[in-house]
Amino acid sequence: MIQRKQSLFLLLAFIATVVCLCLPIAEIAPMGMGGSIKLYNLCIVTSAGASYSVCGLFGILVMSAALSLGTIFLFNNRKLQSKFCVCNLFLLIAWYIVLGVTARNTSSVDFSFNIAFAACLPAVAAILVFMARAGVIHDEKLVRAADRIREALLQFTDTTKAGMLLLPSLRCFIAFNPTASASSSQPCSRCSCGRAP
Repeated sequence: MIQRKQSLFLLLAFIATVVCLCLPIAEIAPMGMGGSIKLYNLCIVTSAGASYSVCGLFGILVMSAALSLGTIFLFNNRKLQSKFCVCNLFLLIAWYIVLGVTARNTSSVDFSFNIAFAACLPAVAAILVFMARAGVIHDEKLVRAADRIREALLQFTDTTKAGMLLLPSLRCFIAFNPTASASSSQPCSRCSCGRAP
């Protein structure tokens, strides 16, 4: 069964990443006259056209979105699911590093770099992925605890069965009277030991 809580967090992280891919993440505005420049994950849009020098941002977010969606279906392998969540977190952190480098390279004294709302969505996705990983780890601990309880119950059941098999012979041993006469040749009715009661 797909884990409801982790799947919801990862699905929301996927949606936040896809929305960020479609919206402008920053605006580079001139201090004086002139048109503003919009920064997308895929390109920089100016009045002269589009420049694809920032497509690294797009590539990182596409990988992050693919990881978020793919991790949902790894519910049968919680260890791998947790590792994928960690990789996703590193990708989202790398996205902000690349964004910072891009902002430094594109801004100057004559331009101001203004972050848009969409630039916050990868941070929201990172929080959701972290919460999903915490849920995966919690489920793994519950499964391990259930396995330990199951093993203990199996050992207890095996011990109980062995005790029940030995119980008739034990009763016979307690009830056996060594001073009984030899004429009492009737076999023991409690077990198959053949002793006289």
